[in-house]
Amino acid sequence: MDPRSDLFALGLVLLELATWRHLYSISNARPEDLERALTPEAKTQVLEATINALDGYENLPEYAEDCILRAATFTPQDVEELTQRFAPPLRSIVRKLIQRKPQERYQTAAELAADLRAGLGDSYGPKQALEEIYCSLDGARRSRRVVGPTNEGALPPVFVTDDDITTAPGGTD
Repeated sequence: MDPRSDLFALGLVLLELATWRHLYSISNARPEDLERALTPEAKTQVLEATINALDGYENLPEYAEDCILRAATFTPQDVEELTQRFAPPLRSIVRKLIQRKPQERYQTAAELAADLRAGLGDSYGPKQALEEIYCSLDGARRSRRVVGPTNEGALPPVFVTDDDITTAPGGTD
């Protein structure tokens, strides 16, 4: 546990906000990939994490064991598939945030901030933000039947439109 863990968690949150899908959702896994990924080492990791999660709790939520399993078995291909519809700068940033190996992630929040400014700077404006929102809502519509923590609420009844985005500070245009 170090600051890179927090940046990984931020990446998970950004991924879920943009896609309405969670990397740890068992519905994202292909059975053959899970079987291949469940090496003896991974099985030990899953068992130890489940025991640690149970420590101090009488019962875990139903999806907790599935999340633990996916945390131990998600692949780079899973990350690529979930982020493929992002704009290239955001895709690159989120992919780096959720690398399995801490040394392959952003090492500091300052490094992440620099990439966000460089990658999303002036080329990322209201039009691109609206495209990201539409992409996110489209993903949410496709994922509505996913069981797990991301499916507990419903989509908001009113969606964002071009009229909701301001392009000047304090302005309405």
